[in-house]
Amino acid sequence: MDRLVAIERSWKTDMEMTQKERMMAAARGGLSDTIPFAPRIDLWFSANKARGSLPKTYEGASCADDIAKCEGWALHKIVLEYMNYGQDAVIDHALGIYRIPTQGFLTHLPDTVERQIVKHEDSTSITYLTPKGSVSAELLFTEEMRLGGISEPFIKEHVIKGPDDYPVVGYIFENMRVEPAYDGFLRWSDSVSDNGLAVAYALTAGSPVHHIMKMLTDTTAFYYQFYDHKMQLLDLADQIGIYYRKVLEVVSQSPAEIVLFGANFDETLTYPPFFEKNILPWMQDATDKLHNHRKLVLSHTDGENEGLMDLILESGIDIAEAVCPYPMTKLNIREYYSRWSDRITIFGGIPSNLLLEKTTSEEDFDRFLDNLFPSIMPGSRFILGVADTVPPDADFNRLQRIKELVEEKGQLPLKN
Repeated sequence: MDRLVAIERSWKTDMEMTQKERMMAAARGGLSDTIPFAPRIDLWFSANKARGSLPKTYEGASCADDIAKCEGWALHKIVLEYMNYGQDAVIDHALGIYRIPTQGFLTHLPDTVERQIVKHEDSTSITYLTPKGSVSAELLFTEEMRLGGISEPFIKEHVIKGPDDYPVVGYIFENMRVEPAYDGFLRWSDSVSDNGLAVAYALTAGSPVHHIMKMLTDTTAFYYQFYDHKMQLLDLADQIGIYYRKVLEVVSQSPAEIVLFGANFDETLTYPPFFEKNILPWMQDATDKLHNHRKLVLSHTDGENEGLMDLILESGIDIAEAVCPYPMTKLNIREYYSRWSDRITIFGGIPSNLLLEKTTSEEDFDRFLDNLFPSIMPGSRFILGVADTVPPDADFNRLQRIKELVEEKGQLPLKN
């Protein structure tokens, strides 16, 4: 057991630990009093608030956090609340760049780059004019998306259509300025307080090459370009790497205890040899740097991870968040726990489809819960959550029943 956690527990024998203390104990590899439960409900809340379909008890709730606190759940504070900070926060979404103070830093386009914006009914067209030429993108956000709880625009047109766009995009990235915004992070972190973990959202991809695949071009087009124009694409990745290093330097000096680096891996899209060559080295360098500054590193590992289990283990991350086991993916939670829990804290474990009455019967839901805690004994390095997120049509009663399970059987260490 982590020595710090043991000391903390020794003087908390007659006191209930806070949600943050429980989650930090799990993140550091120790045991708290009970399994922490932190379901992500922001998208569920937004959708049901817009539809007028929140549970009657919470019809007047102003935000998802109010509901989580009332239910006794820890706050899930990892994914950015993109649409709550105005247009400037998400206008560069097609570049994979956000301007949200809770990240702990702000990214500024080069002074030599002009951004032209044209608004349409449901979309926004953006053109970036640079000394190297211009590129364009289009973001889409419809009323239907809002009612579905979507929290960020859809990239309808990517900035990279082919290799002619590489020099332009590379120029933007290598000349961007990264400004510390520690006060913004601290204000947000203080608002989370002891109710959860405030995670600094640093970089959405696990490497510059992954950033190109994930944000800058269509995934199918990426693979054609990766094989037809590989050296040029890798040159672009080097330029994006300049920006990545700037972000890591600023975030490593920030007051954040936990930093998100990398999201959305999948054994098909980021297949093992590709991951090992083009993502793993960056993740290892990033975790080394952040660990040297006493930060824990979290990745959003919501995909099909069967072929990536050992590589993710080698990456050096401390927390694998949004872990989605069988029946939505191939691996059951027992295998995740047996293979990762010595070194990686698992955050998640409940597939989102289990909360949907249309896809999962009461019997199947109960069976999953009955098998959950026996599969993760003794319960260290585990934060219970819903992967990837609580869906808009979730049965709220099932979330409450998960909390009841934690209250009845979630005392640590878990026992048969």
